[in-house]
Amino acid sequence: MKKYAFVTMFLLLIVSLIAKDFYSQYSYATIGGESKMRAKDKALSYVKKQFSLKIIPYVFRLIRKRNPDAKVEMTERQREYVNAAIDSLLIIDESWDGAVYKIKAKVYIDENVLFPPKESTKSDTAETKSADKFLEELKKWNKDATSDLKNLNLNATYISTEQKAKAAKAYDNAILYLNIGNYYKAIKYLKQTLKYDPYFKNAEMNLGISYLKTERFLDAIKTLKHVASKEKKNPNVFFNLAVAYLKVLNWDRAIENLKKTIELKKDYKGAYFNLGYAYLQKENYEKSLEATKEAVKLDSTNYNAFFNLGYAYDELKQYENAIKAYKKAIDLNAKFEPAYTNIGIAYYHLKNYKEALKYLKKSIELNPEDDAAYFNMGKIYFELKDKDKSIESYQKAARLGNIEAQRYLRKEHYSW
Repeated sequence: MKKYAFVTMFLLLIVSLIAKDFYSQYSYATIGGESKMRAKDKALSYVKKQFSLKIIPYVFRLIRKRNPDAKVEMTERQREYVNAAIDSLLIIDESWDGAVYKIKAKVYIDENVLFPPKESTKSDTAETKSADKFLEELKKWNKDATSDLKNLNLNATYISTEQKAKAAKAYDNAILYLNIGNYYKAIKYLKQTLKYDPYFKNAEMNLGISYLKTERFLDAIKTLKHVASKEKKNPNVFFNLAVAYLKVLNWDRAIENLKKTIELKKDYKGAYFNLGYAYLQKENYEKSLEATKEAVKLDSTNYNAFFNLGYAYDELKQYENAIKAYKKAIDLNAKFEPAYTNIGIAYYHLKNYKEALKYLKKSIELNPEDDAAYFNMGKIYFELKDKDKSIESYQKAARLGNIEAQRYLRKEHYSW
C-alpha cells in the first residue's frame, strides 16, 4: 500500500461585499472498530446538518429583512446555492486517534449570490431597443440583397459606448478581486463584463479560471471550451481546460488538452507534469515516465514530479530507479513524508529490510498517523519472524483506518 501520486494545479491569472462565514465542529466516536473513512463520513454528515440548521434560518432572516411584508420562502436558486456551499465546506482542522474522529469546518455564504443585484436600467432598455432596431434593418438589407449575398450568415451585435464603459468598469473590479484571491466576487464582475460586452478580451478566460479556483469544475469546462474554440493558439487556455478535466477525473480529455498545450508550447513544464499524472491514473506507466521525465528536465526543483516519477518506476517494479527518484524528492523537501513511506516499501520489495524499516520509521516520525507505514512495518516484521512487533504494527495501522490491516487481523483472530 503505497502513498499515492500528486497533481499540481498551475493556474494562470492576469484574480465581500457582504458575506458571512459559518463554523461548526463535531467529534464522532466509532462503534465496533469502524474505519477512519467511515468515521469521517459520519462526522461530515453531522457537521453538514449543523450547517443547515445555522444557515437556513440566517437566509430566512435576510429574506424577511429585505421584504418584511412578503411570505418568507427560499427560491430554488437560493436553496441550490446554500446546499452547494454546505457540500463544498472547507475543513479547517481534523484529527483521528483510532476511535474518535474530530472535525472543524467552515462554510462561506455570499449575500450577493443569494440576492443578485438588479442592474437593468432605462438606459439599458433604450440601448436594447436601439440594438434591436439596428439588427432589424440589417436583416431587411440581407433579405433584399442581391443573389450573391443571399447565403451570407449575418450575426451582428450592437455594443454602445456606454456599455463598453460599463464593461471596462466591471472588469477593473474583477481584476481587483482576482488579485486579492476573492474569486467569488471576481465571478460576479466578470459576468457583468461579458453581459455588457461579450467580446471583452480576457474576461471569459478569467471567468473560467475563477470557476476553477472556486471548484465549479463543470462551469469551468464549459467556459474554457468556449474560449478554446476562439483562441486556438493560446496554450494557457488548453492547459487550464485540462486541469478542469483532471479535477472531474476525466483523464482522456485532460490528456487530449495537455497534448494540445505542449503542441503549442514545447517547454510548458506544468503540462508535462500533469500529463504524467493523468497517465498514472490510467495506469499507463510507460507514458507517465516519458512525460514526467520531461517535467523534471524543465523544472528540477519540483519534488512532486520526482515523487510521481518514482511512483511510475515503482509500478513497473523498477525499484532501484524508484528509490533514486523518491530520494531526489526528499533532497528537495526533507519533510515530504509520502516519499519516505514509498522508499521503505521499495526496499521491502528488494528484501532490504533494514533500510525499509529506517525509512518507514522516519515517515512515522514526520506523520504519526501514517497507516501505510505501520502496515508495511507489520509485513517486514513478519518476514523477520518478529511476530509481536508485526501484530503491534498491524494493530496501529488498523486503528488508523487501514482496511488491509483490519482484514489481516480479523483473519488471524486478533483485535485492535
